[in-house]
Amino acid sequence: MFENIVLSERQQRLWALLKFLIIFNLLAIPLQLIIFFRVNLYSLALIERAQVTFFLDLFGVDYLVYDVPYGEGFIPAIDLNNHVLAIGEACTAIRSLLAFSALVIASPRSWRSKKKAVIFLPIIYFANIIRIATLAFVSLSIPSFFDLFHIIVWREGLVFLILILWVYWFNKPSRA
Repeated sequence: MFENIVLSERQQRLWALLKFLIIFNLLAIPLQLIIFFRVNLYSLALIERAQVTFFLDLFGVDYLVYDVPYGEGFIPAIDLNNHVLAIGEACTAIRSLLAFSALVIASPRSWRSKKKAVIFLPIIYFANIIRIATLAFVSLSIPSFFDLFHIIVWREGLVFLILILWVYWFNKPSRA
């Protein structure tokens, strides 16, 4: 039915962009469902808290760990001299990992190439652990800058990291 349709080069690029955007937005649905249904990511947050406290121990920082009430449940927290870092769903790496995965899957590359992009997931996860650990150090040393680092530097920094890794992967020549 559509075999005889010939698209110009510009139309082909626009069609490829439209397909990318549609697939990317469809792949964003799991993330939206996690947010909408308030999926309990306590276990992931607990693992991330343990990894952050490894860095705190490494630098000899005194802290307490406990859970704080949140909604109908609890979330892991780290108390640093009465400044509590609560590690909620939004603090886990799940959003970043899903966003990067959606970018890769929506990209017009071979599945073989897409499978190779999995090597970037640990980098994103580790960056999130470093994000939480540096926020702990900022809250201890210059607490007045905590919101700046939390809301602007690291939130936007993770988005930038995801985009940089995706562009690097996308532009890397595929080897057969």
